[in-house]
Amino acid sequence: MIKNGGKGNFTVTGILYEEKVDILNSLDTVEGYSITNKSEIYYNGEKIASAYPKSKLYSKFLNENGVDYKSRIGRKMLPDQAIFIESTETMNIIEVKNQTVAGSVDEKITTCHFKKQQYEKLLEGLVSKVEFIYCLSPYFNNVRYNDDLSYVNEVGCQYYFEEIPLNALELPDNSR
Repeated sequence: MIKNGGKGNFTVTGILYEEKVDILNSLDTVEGYSITNKSEIYYNGEKIASAYPKSKLYSKFLNENGVDYKSRIGRKMLPDQAIFIESTETMNIIEVKNQTVAGSVDEKITTCHFKKQQYEKLLEGLVSKVEFIYCLSPYFNNVRYNDDLSYVNEVGCQYYFEEIPLNALELPDNSR
C-alpha cells in the first residue's frame, strides 16, 4: 500500500515487498538449486518443478493443457506465484501480503478458503493437490490476527512470515 492512502492499483510498497520475497530469486541462492527460463526449477541438475507467476498460470500451464479457464471459473485469479511440483503433482498457490497499517489487505487473508476452492476447480484433473500458502509481512505477526491466522489453518491453508520453508512447498531441503 502507499503510505497515507492512495491508488491501490499503483502501490509501490507491495510490489517491492513481493520482489523482496521473490521465491525464484531466493531458491536460486540455495545450494543445489538452479532456475532456468525464469520458470523451471532444478535440484542437483534434475527438473523438479515449474513456476507460473500471475497470468503465466493461464497463458502457460492451462494453455499447454488445453484448458480455457472460463469453462471452469468465472474470473481469473492471478497468484503472485504458482509452483507445480512434478513428483507429487501439487500446485502451490502463493500469495504475498504486505501491510504496514490497518486496511483492506488485513481482511483479505481470510478469503483463502474460497480462493483455494476456486483454484481446485480451475486445476481439476491437471494436478493431484492444490495448496494455498500466504507469505505474510511481519505486520500480521500480531495478537490481533490470531483469529484470522487460526482460520487460515482451520480451512486447510498455510501461512508463513517473510519466508516459506522448502518442505512446505514439497521441495528438497538439504540444509538438515
